[in-house]
Amino acid sequence: MAAGVAQVVDASGSVLFGWLDGRDAGPELVRVVGILGPQGSGKSTLLNALFGTQFAVASGRAAVGAATTKGVCAQMQGSTLMMLDVEGADARERGPQGKAFAARCAAFAARMCDALVLNMWFNELGRGTDTVGFSLLKAVFASFEDGAAPTMIRVVLRDADSVLADEGAKNEVIASVLADARDLWDAAGRGAMPLENAFQISVTLLPHMKYQKDAFSGAVAALGNELQASMNSDEYSKGLSADQLELITGETWDSVAQIGATSAGAGGSRLLPPNADIAIRIEHAFTVGLDLVNAEAQQMLDLLDQGEKVQSLGAASSQLVLDALDAFDAQVGAKSEDIGAAKERRTQLEQVADDILQGVFIRQLQILRENAMSAYKAASSDEIPTDYAMLSATSMFKREAEASIRPGSSWSYDSELMDLHELLTEISNQKKRFLANRIESSQAQQSAMYVLQMQQAQMNQIQQQAMGGISGQWNAQAMYRPPDTNFNVTLGYQPGRTTINLGMVPEEGAAGGGSGFTAGLGPLNMGVNLNVTI
Repeated sequence: MAAGVAQVVDASGSVLFGWLDGRDAGPELVRVVGILGPQGSGKSTLLNALFGTQFAVASGRAAVGAATTKGVCAQMQGSTLMMLDVEGADARERGPQGKAFAARCAAFAARMCDALVLNMWFNELGRGTDTVGFSLLKAVFASFEDGAAPTMIRVVLRDADSVLADEGAKNEVIASVLADARDLWDAAGRGAMPLENAFQISVTLLPHMKYQKDAFSGAVAALGNELQASMNSDEYSKGLSADQLELITGETWDSVAQIGATSAGAGGSRLLPPNADIAIRIEHAFTVGLDLVNAEAQQMLDLLDQGEKVQSLGAASSQLVLDALDAFDAQVGAKSEDIGAAKERRTQLEQVADDILQGVFIRQLQILRENAMSAYKAASSDEIPTDYAMLSATSMFKREAEASIRPGSSWSYDSELMDLHELLTEISNQKKRFLANRIESSQAQQSAMYVLQMQQAQMNQIQQQAMGGISGQWNAQAMYRPPDTNFNVTLGYQPGRTTINLGMVPEEGAAGGGSGFTAGLGPLNMGVNLNVTI
């Protein structure tokens, strides 16, 4: 157990005296904040984020159905603030008796806490008040004692992304939760006592912790500030003194022993119906089926988070729902005397499972869209028409999206397909415009080169006409021999070339010398010629 965290009530339901571990405690008032909610709903994680506590949290989904928090744990913040982390309701390992223990824990927290956080899933609202979260609220209402100070309750709805952007939809959800709470209070048989005299209830909607991390962190920080501020108000103080905490926890735990199993408050309303065994079995069956779906769905989401698609998601989802319903039937058993209630809960299980798996389907569509974009980029080139690449990519997306739909469900990918088609069309049009501009630029360069060539030819003609008056080839030569020398100098010119020739030639009229050689140029009368071209 983390440092500073103490076990107040253990898993067996016994209060552990001495849990303050010798902490110095005086008569100062202690404010207490607790959290309630279904098993595996992230209560400890939320409490740690709100107040900086160190309650143990589950690592992944490896131990679905096994509670991380057992009984009730506490952590002191200084000497005047205490946090209570309560075991999640509906834990599989507690079996049919789990509901009674959860109701007792909820009633204990309600009597100890100045403020309660009721952690619920947003998708639970579609099932009305017949949910784990509202069952806990029933136990909280049943714990109220006349004359006690009011308790602040903050209902936190997790994963409410679908309505957060719509203020009107948010207000409707909040109004619905408050109306359900009022109905539960009236059903508790409190007579004319207004709900507001006993509990101050408000609602907070949070985005998804994993897929909307920044928004979630901001919303939790704001909620934490609100709860911290409320702890400074005397309106919600139970008046618990630090030096009496251990004694009060024991007395309070004993006082709520019968809540959840006997009549609660005036009017004789009961937390469980007369046929409680059947109802508990049905609820346990629902939890078993739902845990199965949650565990498999989380594995699918983990795979999608790695950028990998779930193969044959539609068939896998269909089989998972069937497995969950089979598990439900096995838990209810053939001896159930309340077949109508079992059938209704079974239908609700299928609906909730469908909602959970539809979330996986939507995430799958994001991966399929990314794959389609990659396929388009790979197939699109100068040699392959963009229209063909776009058709190939959209066809691949449609084929795989179709295979991801659970048969018989209302899932649809039409919106995602339309968005993909519009995006690829825009990319294709941009590429076509780029290619057209490149062709146009190339043609312009060729035209410019042709004009330059024509201009050069015209300049050559003009130059030739200026120099010679006529077009065509011509040349000129001049020769000179200095007197009394053997040198001949020749200067030649033709368009584009100048030639200078320097020659020393034998003297043709020189008298022959010995052995027939002349004396005109050297002893052998040899000639030399030098030719330079410029």
